[in-house]
Amino acid sequence: MGAPDNRSFVASIAARYGPRLRRFLSVRLRNAADVPDLAQEVFLRLLRVDGYESIRSPEAYLFTIASHVIHQHAVRRSSEPVSVDVAEVFSLQALHVIRVRCRLLGFAGVVDARACPSSG
Repeated sequence: MGAPDNRSFVASIAARYGPRLRRFLSVRLRNAADVPDLAQEVFLRLLRVDGYESIRSPEAYLFTIASHVIHQHAVRRSSEPVSVDVAEVFSLQALHVIRVRCRLLGFAGVVDARACPSSG
């Protein structure tokens, strides 16, 4: 990890650009709850930089790191399995089938179509 001077450098960057970084992240992320974790990751990566004195534009460097963190976060999220409640899917399909059958029976005069489940 970087020297104590690096910590003061990162602390000054965090104080100066922290709110803008959080806005930058929140605009680009689907889940606002991810913003603090990703902001922390950006500052941790900045903290690990050797030779921080040679960074010409700390602001540009910070937001470049943030862009990379967002990209890596998106890649990780896209590879996560999507959970689907199968019971809910089947119950919705079953309700749809019941509605269609009831309407057909209503058209045939077998049942009162007003007694069929509504779609709302």
